[in-house]
Amino acid sequence: MKILNKLLSFIISIILLISSCCFMGSQAVYQSTSSSTIKYAMEKTDAVNVLADQVLTVVPGYIGESYSSALEKVIKSESMKNFYADYLEDAIFAIINDDPLPSVNESALSNAFLSGFDEVEKNGDLGLSEIQIYLFELVKDQVITVAASSASALLSTVDSDMMGEDVAKAMSFLKILTSDTIRLGSMALMLLCIFALIILNFRKGGWLVIGGFNFIICGALFFFLTTRLGAITITETASDLIDRVIMIMFSNGTGQVGIVSFGLGILMLAVGVIYKLIRFISRSK
Repeated sequence: MKILNKLLSFIISIILLISSCCFMGSQAVYQSTSSSTIKYAMEKTDAVNVLADQVLTVVPGYIGESYSSALEKVIKSESMKNFYADYLEDAIFAIINDDPLPSVNESALSNAFLSGFDEVEKNGDLGLSEIQIYLFELVKDQVITVAASSASALLSTVDSDMMGEDVAKAMSFLKILTSDTIRLGSMALMLLCIFALIILNFRKGGWLVIGGFNFIICGALFFFLTTRLGAITITETASDLIDRVIMIMFSNGTGQVGIVSFGLGILMLAVGVIYKLIRFISRSK
């Protein structure tokens, strides 16, 4: 009977490890693609300034070099940076979900540009004469149009088919775990395995030790995956902006899930060991 119990516990623990890795993997993808994680990744890669610099390579030539300094301040104003951040977030969501890339909302860009212009002018940082400001006002609509097409062009040729090979492989692996079937099925199987281990090993508290080891192994696997994602080399060029943002997103998500899984495993293992120790002491008296 004991041999059968141990054999069943071993088989169930293997199933528990697989199901918990699948469930934690789906949670890692969910965490990786959250709005807060995307914003974090954009900050780490300085994505907003990269996009602003790309816009600046086109627009100054359109209105003249004498306006380049003032235009740079407007294009890098807080209003414009917020617009770029929202645009990049939408674009990254589209790439992750294999949806068409969003077009630039020219109305939103126009409002952001005007707000940025007012923001810089209010701070007295434009550095333009009254005549230059007047002339700039005359071509403002055309400048906004050029800025919109430039911003759109940066991401218009970037999609899931054109990512770096390592980035695409990482995304393909992690995206498998996002389906409701995998997520809900693995969660149900994980809970079922824990329940079965409780029935088989309740008196000795063995289910805590077995479950603890499983979650520690699961956490270690996600730590390894985080290390692998972090080791992928991506060049610091604007064309690789999306690759860099996505790698940081998934590295952050797998790292957080690894910490949770590892911590849960340590907690269960500690409680299990303490329970066994107390039980041993009480029986030896």
